[in-house]
Amino acid sequence: MYELYEKEDYIFANVPVKVYFHSLKGENIYTYLHWHTSVEFNLTTSGRILTLISGKKREQMAGEWNVVNSGELHGNYWVQTNDFYEGFTVLFSKNLFDCWLGNDTRFQIPENEEARETIAKSILRFGELDNQKLLESLEGMEQVFHFMVLLKKYCIQSAAKDSKVNSDSLEKLRPILQYLNRHYADSITLSSIAQQFHYTPEHLSRMFKNNAGCNFYQYLQDIRLMHCIDDIKRNVSVNLSDAALNNGFPNVKSFIETFKRHMGCTPSQWLRQLSSSTSKKSALQSIWKPD
Repeated sequence: MYELYEKEDYIFANVPVKVYFHSLKGENIYTYLHWHTSVEFNLTTSGRILTLISGKKREQMAGEWNVVNSGELHGNYWVQTNDFYEGFTVLFSKNLFDCWLGNDTRFQIPENEEARETIAKSILRFGELDNQKLLESLEGMEQVFHFMVLLKKYCIQSAAKDSKVNSDSLEKLRPILQYLNRHYADSITLSSIAQQFHYTPEHLSRMFKNNAGCNFYQYLQDIRLMHCIDDIKRNVSVNLSDAALNNGFPNVKSFIETFKRHMGCTPSQWLRQLSSSTSKKSALQSIWKPD
């Protein structure tokens, strides 16, 4: 299962950069909200995708890119059920940027169109180099340093006061998200979590809206849905009611509503589609993909 928090030492054991390619259709265009210490650049090469980064939604078309700074909550979604998306993610070790660009340097998309296109072309270059070349060749490392020069020139974020406020708010939210990720199957309410972490329900609700782009219950149900689908992936004959209740949904109706919101169909319809597929195994493996 894809963890909410990635261990950077594991991901970057041998190389400071990793490249992940994506080719998804319809309701499979979905990555639940999560964060990691690494810095992430995502380029869309064809189709479109809806991104959510630190509570801000943006429809990203072919040729466009985004950056996810270290620790930022982010996820991806389909816009319509007949959408398709192709692109790739370039993941950089935070330690690499800390060493060469300064500790905790944060990046933003430049307003200048020419600068954005220059960065897009440089990101595209990573897609032309596979991870093995990045690990073994001078050409790959040359591209890494060339990219950092461009980031320093165009993308370093100024230390604005509101950025500091948002960062502090996210830091306070992280232990709550970690708790929800561990205890999603328990009976949890906004009031009980607010009391446990010494906030008022109203304040905690605002923290979710401002940093996660959704309310408390939407986030909790998304985590539960992730685990439900993981159970179904392991055993397609599992009883849907059992999968829902065992993973914290208060009732089957709530599970179905959450499933339809993300997948565009009911769980039963989805299972029938899988049953009629000649490549059931590959279809199951494509349901949930990390960013």
